[in-house]
Parts: sequence; C-alpha cells; structure tokens
Amino acid sequence: MTDNKLLMIRCQNPDCGKVFKMRHPGKSGIYGIVCPHCGNKIRVRIPEQVHEDTRQTGSSDKQPLKLEGDFVVGEHYRSECPHCARQIAFESGKRGDHVFHCPECDGLIAIYVRDKTRPVVVTTDTVQLVKGRLTLIRKGWLNRKYPLNAGKTIVGREDVEMPSDIPVKGDNTVSRRSVEIDVRQDERGYSFKLTVLKSTNPVLHNNIPLMEGESVSLNFGDSIILGKTQFRFEKDN
Repeated sequence: MTDNKLLMIRCQNPDCGKVFKMRHPGKSGIYGIVCPHCGNKIRVRIPEQVHEDTRQTGSSDKQPLKLEGDFVVGEHYRSECPHCARQIAFESGKRGDHVFHCPECDGLIAIYVRDKTRPVVVTTDTVQLVKGRLTLIRKGWLNRKYPLNAGKTIVGREDVEMPSDIPVKGDNTVSRRSVEIDVRQDERGYSFKLTVLKSTNPVLHNNIPLMEGESVSLNFGDSIILGKTQFRFEKDN
C-alpha cells in the first residue's frame, strides 16, 4: 500500500527560507505552492511516491552531500545543490553541523555554520612606495589588470543599472557592490584599504573570510576572492 508521506519543503524566497510540511499529492510533477510563512508562490518538483518497503531499503543510500563554503550564522546564501547542480537559496541557522533537503531534487545537503566574528576596522594603514593594481586571475595569459587610482574603487558583479568601477562578468555569486578599495596618497607613499560592502557569499582575503563592514590593509601579493572570482593585488609597474 502506498503511503501518503509528508514532504519537507523549503521556501525558495531568500528573505524567508523556512521549511514547511505538505502531504504528497499522489503524483509526481511540478506544483505551484504558497509558502504558509511568507505567502510567496513557489514551484516545487514533487518526486514519484514510493512504497514504504522501498523507502526503507533505499534510505541507507541517501547520504548527505557536503556543501563546501564558509557559512556564517544568520546569513542568506545562494549556491548550487551538490546533487542536482541547481541554484538554491538558504539561510544559515545556529552554529554547528546541519542537514537539509534541496527544494528541487529533495537530496540531503550537509553544511557547517560558524559564529559571526566581530567586524574589525583597520586604524593604521600599510604604506607602499609605488602604485597598485588588481589583477583578475584567469587561465593562461588572459589575466586582466586594473590600475587603482587615488580615491575609492568599487568592485562588483556587472550590472548596467548599478555599474561598478571594476565589473565582474559571468559570476552571479558576486554582489553588485561587493568591495571598495580606498587608495590614499601622501608624502610617504600610497595606502590601500579594502572594505566589504556586501557579501552574498563570503569575501576571502588571503583565504580568510571577511564580514560586511570589515576592512583590511592590502599588501602586494595579497589574494582577494569574491564568490568564484579571484584577484591578486600587485605593484603597478
């Protein structure tokens, strides 16, 4: 006999992301569902209903897949499901290990969530004797160089309605206004300070995650990763 099991559905609205239950409609397919928490209309793919004995036999094969990333308590994220590679949105909960279902394929996803660190604002700047630049790291010889002039330079995802000074193309994991680099010049030389404006996904400075509002002083050779895009801070010869 077929069991009308309860399904766990996660709201796809990034401002909600809550999980709610619904009974299996009896047939597989794509259904329009209204989230009972926020009222957002979502489309969910419902898998084929299975017999109780089939579920018990196959349950040991449904092991959670680890979603790699630096996840901070209380933040919203968009990422690819490690099972079906579709875009999913979720909000990290309390600190520790968590497992949840992909709203598209129902696969189990495991993540680790860490506590927030207190933002740190740099009060003393490292002074360089020469100008600097950001180099977009690409395969082979296709690296692109962006000289950093005195003043503030915004780096972010390419968007015609909200253009950045250094636009990042083809990476939707980068915020439209991700980081700001403030270049100051005086009789001693140049100072370069990077500040995180918006971090849909973590901004990494030398592989250390930075939070929104956090600032660091840049040194030549530093690595900066926005989403899936990597820059290197270099001397501008």
